[in-house]
Amino acid sequence: MSQSHFLPIFASLCLIATTACTTATRQDAPSAPAHRTAQERYTVTQLGFGETAHFGLCLPPACPQATPKHAASLDTAKQDNADAAIARRDHADNTIQPHGAAPVTALSVYFEAGRSLLDAASRRAIDALVAGLSVRSLKIAARTDSTGTPAQNDRVARDRATAVARYLRTQLGLSGVPVDVDARPLCCYVATNADADGRRLNRRVDIALVGAHRTGAP
Repeated sequence: MSQSHFLPIFASLCLIATTACTTATRQDAPSAPAHRTAQERYTVTQLGFGETAHFGLCLPPACPQATPKHAASLDTAKQDNADAAIARRDHADNTIQPHGAAPVTALSVYFEAGRSLLDAASRRAIDALVAGLSVRSLKIAARTDSTGTPAQNDRVARDRATAVARYLRTQLGLSGVPVDVDARPLCCYVATNADADGRRLNRRVDIALVGAHRTGAP
């Protein structure tokens, strides 16, 4: 067979070999990684706490998760709503006190950052706490979170204490009851200040009704 007859056969073999190499290269090449947000699934979760709570999207594992200690703090806050105040009021007469000690009924109300305004939920809780009770004296302890300057926190703590004392005296008929006010900023935290939920639990006024008993009871 002449050399001219081998040329087409040789060209065909080269073409087949080139195609096979190209195919193998394409099969072995790794695919480009997809964008992370396309691979992960967003989760709807609750953000914030109480009246400021809302729902939004987060990407695990960055979603907020309550630790056992934090969850206990949140449970404590939930107990300090109007229903809990009613329960404490209803059971106050059955509370066992040391001999000679006056029974104490307590409630905590919470505030927005930098604010001293009593919102509607706080007023309802205080109303339920005091309703039908006669008290010997009041104790009011105003607290803040750790944000802001000491001067700012001192002012807002005093303003919160004043707002609660004024409401008790003018709206609930306790104007003649002695009031012990402790407005102390940047202390006495009940939760972490590292997140918004914890800071909200620390922005509070603790109210204690000393010697509380039902009106008409001995």
